[in-house]
Amino acid sequence: MERRPLGTTGLVVPRLGLGTRGLGMESGIGSRRAPPGPEAAAALVRGAAAAGVTLFETSPAYGDSESRLGRALSGVPQPVLLVTRASPGPGLPASLAASSRRLGREPDLLLLDCGPETGPREVRAALQVLADRGWRRPVGVSPAAGHDPARLQPLLEEPGVAVVAVTYHLLDRRAEEVLTAADQGGVGALILGPLARGWLTPRARDLLPTHPQEAGQVDPYLELVGHDYQALEALALAFAGRHASVAALVVGTRNLAHLEEAVSALERPVDPEWLEWALAWG
Repeated sequence: MERRPLGTTGLVVPRLGLGTRGLGMESGIGSRRAPPGPEAAAALVRGAAAAGVTLFETSPAYGDSESRLGRALSGVPQPVLLVTRASPGPGLPASLAASSRRLGREPDLLLLDCGPETGPREVRAALQVLADRGWRRPVGVSPAAGHDPARLQPLLEEPGVAVVAVTYHLLDRRAEEVLTAADQGGVGALILGPLARGWLTPRARDLLPTHPQEAGQVDPYLELVGHDYQALEALALAFAGRHASVAALVVGTRNLAHLEEAVSALERPVDPEWLEWALAWG
């Protein structure tokens, strides 16, 4: 799999990463949203690494995800990169220490979960706390669940903020200006959920007829690609990854076959006219 440098962090990451929210809590679309059992979770992690997907994104907020990921990685021979999260504030050191215990080692990248109250001063304070405790690995910022990614833009100017991680896909482009700022500032970017939780994949085929809101959003792109769901997935990944700052696309799934579909879609050529149309449509 293609690998790219993640901004100025010194990390070189695979083009596709695995988001592990689904290992610890319900996620995705459709009726089968429960986390997999321990054996299935381990098989997913091993299969991902074997396919070259060696970047794993997790969080203490994802239920048992960190613990399950840590246990699963004990049987993985390939070197992997781990990304987790913590909130800025007094609990930051304890949160990072607990995550490291659950994962079995320190993460390679720490994302600060930034809510509406998190400004440059709070980020500077968090970076200083980490430095005082000997943290020398990269730090990034990401919006806390449900918060507007546009609020991150001033934080990218802070020395020590090397990465931004945002949700961005054909159906949600709120992070456009943040990614442009990352392009201009040399900040590395991770794209979370480039397939819109599955609505831009073949799994949506049977669900769209009963979900008119999502169907109204997806249908124009389906018409563009001739109702070819594999082509839709390829277009979605090409769109989400087009910014120069984007090093990796982090796909969340509990199913190894779905991850392998995404790997194939990533390698599939996309008609430049489709991408041009998609950019204009948004």
